Amino acid sequence: MAVLVVDASAIAALLFVEPEADAVAERLREADLSAPQLLAYELANVSVGRDFDSWSVKLWAQNLLDEEYFVRGFYFGNEPPDFAPKLYTRLGDPRQYGVTLSYRL
Repeated sequence: MAVLVVDASAIAALLFVEPEADAVAERLREADLSAPQLLAYELANVSVGRDFDSWSVKLWAQNLLDEEYFVRGFYFGNEPPDFAPKLYTRLGDPRQYGVTLSYRL
């Protein structure tokens, strides 16, 4: 039976980890009082990477928990026949992840 032993301090010496939390407080209506008040939200972002001599590699994720949140909203009448005001909103970006390679000159 083989046992794999991983030294966490050795891994920590090689990699960097950057946890991040974005928090947006409630945003008040702008001058247009018909604009809705948007609710507060929090997003979890994280990146893990490694630096080399002149380059680095980083794995990252934004909105890690795939939260739905509004970044813009407004009321207006746009639909016939009576054109009654209706709330239209724009959702923020869903979960995104990727790899970034950087080279320093």
